Amino acid sequence: MVDEANIIKECDDQNNVATAQIVLGGSSSPDLTIISSNVVINAPTIEGQSATISATVNNTGTLGATNAEVSFYDGDPANGGTLIDSVIIASIDAWMNGLAEVSWDTMGQSGINFIHVVIDPLNSIEEANENNNTTLIQVDVQSPSKPDLVISSSDIVLSNQNPTEGDPLTLTATIHNVGNRYR
Repeated sequence: MVDEANIIKECDDQNNVATAQIVLGGSSSPDLTIISSNVVINAPTIEGQSATISATVNNTGTLGATNAEVSFYDGDPANGGTLIDSVIIASIDAWMNGLAEVSWDTMGQSGINFIHVVIDPLNSIEEANENNNTTLIQVDVQSPSKPDLVISSSDIVLSNQNPTEGDPLTLTATIHNVGNRYR
């Protein structure tokens, strides 16, 4: 507090107090954290197309962490969720962050999916808090648009324009997809 006795005439004496949290003692260890807003997926997410899932892992501890495993699951891993992939972040210094990215095959995943991200799933890193290592996001995987196949007379080519009876003939047709699924 500044000027607690209010001796100095000020234009604003409501801003004379500030607080700060100071941690004394305690453990010197990393604290790897993840929150849902730090997990993103490329949009739109369309079934059958690969999607990149990125997670920013924060270390709010007083020591750095090495070889931090980050696992991504489709569904809750404690209840049968499917492992998408795991990556290792080599090093995250204290008060810094690291990025983990995986590619997700969305084939057969149309609809609502819950992507779970788990830091240090085997608890191999001793941390200040082990209860902030998981989060999840909801992802709506859209069904792909239907194909629209088109052929025109100019897309049909004969190997011989003037065949006679008994001549071998090859017909080649080019089919175009003007729908959105395969663009």
